[in-house]
Amino acid sequence: MDLYHSPKDDILTDSPVFIGKADAIVAVFSFDDYKSFEDTEGWLFFGMSHSDPKVQFIIASKADKKEKIVQRSEGIDLAKRLGVNYFEVSARSGKNIQDFFETLAKILLKQKLISTQKLSKQPSLSQQLSKSNEEYQRLDSEINSVFGH
Repeated sequence: MDLYHSPKDDILTDSPVFIGKADAIVAVFSFDDYKSFEDTEGWLFFGMSHSDPKVQFIIASKADKKEKIVQRSEGIDLAKRLGVNYFEVSARSGKNIQDFFETLAKILLKQKLISTQKLSKQPSLSQQLSKSNEEYQRLDSEINSVFGH
């Protein structure tokens, strides 16, 4: 998994080249910085305007903070409204850091495996849905075994 982060000063000039190849876009805000929360939607759309990501996440950082300027419900509501995944993490305590990266890796790996499979003939929609569900469960089991779950 390739990760790229650009300091705010360089993001508008440097990022489009790198973002264009992105399989996922992750926008991060801090629970103790309301401006970062207000900017989250714009950063997410900035990333999406320069690529065609299959996965989008909003990450709320500093989840260990007792006093939060941004309420948890605001982050969840924003993610729901935009139809993106949501995670709360804390670098200080390590809360959900590994879970986030494992979840991201699993989602991307599943998409990669599914997109590389070739179907010899087009099944009916109900067959596709049934097969997709079975395939999803099979891939989930395989990926969980890789991650030791």
